[in-house]
Amino acid sequence: GGYSWEQLNQTSIATTPAYSRAIRHTALMDLALSSCTTVGELLTGPNASVRAAFTQARRDLARSPGEAATLDLIENVLNRYPARMANGFEDAASSIGRLYFNPRLSTCALLIGSGGQALR
Repeated sequence: GGYSWEQLNQTSIATTPAYSRAIRHTALMDLALSSCTTVGELLTGPNASVRAAFTQARRDLARSPGEAATLDLIENVLNRYPARMANGFEDAASSIGRLYFNPRLSTCALLIGSGGQALR
């Protein structure tokens, strides 16, 4: 309960071996970013279905330590403070996350404010 259709769809793709590895990695990135869309997940992290998808992905997709590290990076993309601070909005986004000791707030604010361009 409480999961969006998009989260359920991306979870299904991420955990279905019939999809290519690249498609599954993309679905995992979408899942990692989806916690920006709900207040509860923004504050506390991904819900149980997202965490379970990453657990299964580690079993199915991580064939080497490097691939496991890639999955770790995808899963924790929101748990790092943005590296670049080029303008006032980015400075404000970073300050919010640091004020509340929650890098997810900084990263999500930056992503939303940039229309998703911050990841490119």
